[in-house]
This record gives sequence, structure tokens and C-alpha cells, in this order.
Amino acid sequence: MYMYCLCLIFRSRVRSLLLTYYADLGNEDIEENTTIDGQGFDAATHVDECVHDMGLGDLLKYHDRLHREIKTLDSSLQSMVYDNYTKFIQVTDTLPAIRQCAKDMSDTIDGLKGSFQSVARLAGSLETELDSSRDEMRDMMHT
Repeated sequence: MYMYCLCLIFRSRVRSLLLTYYADLGNEDIEENTTIDGQGFDAATHVDECVHDMGLGDLLKYHDRLHREIKTLDSSLQSMVYDNYTKFIQVTDTLPAIRQCAKDMSDTIDGLKGSFQSVARLAGSLETELDSSRDEMRDMMHT
């Protein structure tokens, strides 16, 4: 019976953690102390009610059902942790590549900046050189 209580408490705790994680508490406005999934669940009261209301065969079936649910929840929790851990590892592996790519782009942009400055200087010197020729051509066209 002690293991049964522990299973009930464990199941309630896992369910509560999962519900908290997924913030899926919208449908549980009114919770009773005997609702296993409720935050106000009282294991001792629930066990007393089960022992009082059920026969030994029903208690064993109920225990087996709860045990299967606990295994399912535990498996779901492990899968969730594994999936998030895998995503974390992928991000950890990807960040250095992103940093390197950003550094390479920064170097390329710095090179382009220098090239644009050279082109601007060249255009300025060409404009200065061609100013006198432009003025002469303008005068020739108007005469």
C-alpha cells in the first residue's frame, strides 16, 4: 500500500510539472482534493476513499492502471528532456559557425568599404580633372 501511495504522489507531481510546463491549466477552474491531477490533491484522503470504496481486485486494477500511466508520463518526460537536450546541443554546435560566418561577412564588408573609398577618391580626382575640360567644351558649344 505504501508503494501505491508513492505512485499516486509521483504521478500527481509529474502531471503537475507537465501542466505547469505547458501552461495547460485553463480547464481546471475547480479542483477537488481527490482529483489526482489537481494541485490540491491529498494522497492520504484519496487512498482512504479508494480503500473504502473499492474491493481488493478493483484496487489492484486501479494500481496497475496508475502504474501504466506513471510509466507513460515518465516516458513522455524523458522524451521531452531528450528532445530539448538535442535542440540545445544543436544550437551549441551551430553558434560557432554563425559567429565565424558573421566574422567573415564583417571582413568582406570592411574590404568593400575600402574599395568604395578608393572608388570615391578616384571619382573625385576624375571630376576635378574633367572640370576644366567640361567648362571648355561648354564654352565651345555656346559660341
